[in-house]
Amino acid sequence: MEFEKIKSITKIGIENTSDLIVEKNHNFIANDILVHNSGYGKGLISEGLVEWYHKHGYLIMVIADPKHEVEYGYQMFVPREKYHLDHLNMISNYVGKWKLPGKHKVKLYHPFTFNLPTNRLLPETNIFTIPFKSLGRAEWGLLSEVHGENETVSVLLKASEEISNEDGIYSFAHYIQDSVKGKVSGKKKKADWRNFGLEATSGTMKELSKVSNILRPFKKHFFLSKQNSEYNLDWKKILTDQESYHIFTSHFIGRREEKVTDFLVLYLLENVLKNKQFLKKPVLIVIPEISYLCPYRPVGHKEFLANSIKKNLKTIRSEGRGISTVADSQVWGDVDEDLRGASTINLFGELGDIKDIENVCKALGWKKGVKDQLNKSEISRTYLIRGVEEGSIDDSGYLFFYPRAMHCEPTYNFEEMYREHNRDNPEEYPLKSYKTVSEDMKRELREEENKLKKKIKKKEADAKKLEEKKNEERDANKLESESEEVVKEKIKEKEDKTKEEIMKLCYEAYQELNSYRKVSDKFKGMNVKSHKTAKKYIDAYAKKLEENNDIDYEDKVIDELSVD
Repeated sequence: MEFEKIKSITKIGIENTSDLIVEKNHNFIANDILVHNSGYGKGLISEGLVEWYHKHGYLIMVIADPKHEVEYGYQMFVPREKYHLDHLNMISNYVGKWKLPGKHKVKLYHPFTFNLPTNRLLPETNIFTIPFKSLGRAEWGLLSEVHGENETVSVLLKASEEISNEDGIYSFAHYIQDSVKGKVSGKKKKADWRNFGLEATSGTMKELSKVSNILRPFKKHFFLSKQNSEYNLDWKKILTDQESYHIFTSHFIGRREEKVTDFLVLYLLENVLKNKQFLKKPVLIVIPEISYLCPYRPVGHKEFLANSIKKNLKTIRSEGRGISTVADSQVWGDVDEDLRGASTINLFGELGDIKDIENVCKALGWKKGVKDQLNKSEISRTYLIRGVEEGSIDDSGYLFFYPRAMHCEPTYNFEEMYREHNRDNPEEYPLKSYKTVSEDMKRELREEENKLKKKIKKKEADAKKLEEKKNEERDANKLESESEEVVKEKIKEKEDKTKEEIMKLCYEAYQELNSYRKVSDKFKGMNVKSHKTAKKYIDAYAKKLEENNDIDYEDKVIDELSVD
């Protein structure tokens, strides 16, 4: 038999690799497996490994879908391709009936986005949101692309910790505005509703512009939400359901929003660890096409994602009840160098690319025999294993089993495949409308905006009232000041009039008495203190009479004639 021939040349499946996969003496062994193969079969082998983990009690979480093809979603269907069925039939006698063609229970998850189609029925999917309050330094670091301690990250962290359970994206943005706004005073500022209604000012422009740029994509992909949203991920429910494959996708967000989809991967990885208290089983985290997420020498936000994955790969093996990972890549050299080193086990199939083979052999010290195996294996789709023991390589080759469930073939389309199964079995493969979800989220976004508009209008109205009150007080003070001036003028006018009357009395008395001293004695009670004062008053009044005597002679004559 062909199977016996293969068995005599290479090791079959994973019968002797308990250290490699799942258990030893009934204790779970946590490993990180990285599968390399540039040719056909990489995904099949990864799915076969995942299936083996699941059989041994692991909870399966696929946290990335870089090709946006819902690859692991096909695990809910029975395979139909002849090569796949032939392989399963060949090995079923060796490993038992569990490797006969079959399928797995799958739960699909997708973050909410306004790209979600509402004009047609879709495969049953858990549409989810993420609360701001669950975001930590790793998530904000990726979005802001800032290392270590930084004012922007600190402000974002503080805001996500301190906002209320009812605060969403607008309230979050304005919380940050209020926290940095104290640096500015002076000219009037105006809310810009294209920019979350934030007030742009010179003092806060740097911080607020960074925040608005970070948050702007999430108005369209509106899955960053308030703490009490009904659509938030239920981590307890997810991490206690070992029966299902949990497949997270982002295909409706699209390839152009790579930073948003990469953020999701980081968030999911970080939050599996944050919520490990719910685990009752060990967990396998699956990351297909890891070179898409963690390329060689990553830059920009990719650097933050790669650092998070590397850090977590080094720590998760001791976390909770045991967490392992399975990842794959077409080209060994395309994967972040530190990440390759962080993987405890590497599987090498046919690499195809001569340059990649040379780099692998040079880096790992492999000789010509291994180089030939990496170029063209004696048995198709067999793999070399490095890492079962530190620095070791088993060059006899392993033929890994295919999964019992369907694999994503190049000609397949997930939604079409699902609809086909729906026609035969609508109860198991229901189609659903997500128009209500989209309307709920539109309403939530609109309510958030209106809530902030009312708050800002009230704030502006209060500021206007305060300004009006200040103006009224200023006018009142001005009027009071003006009133005081009028009183002073009237008093002065009265004083001047009184003084003029005294001057007149002194002048007339002098005409009779012809003595300044006698005049001062007569009007001493009217504050004419001395003869000098009397003289001063008399001279002043005489001068006034002279100045007022300006009517010309003709006028005098006319006046006199008029009297006659």
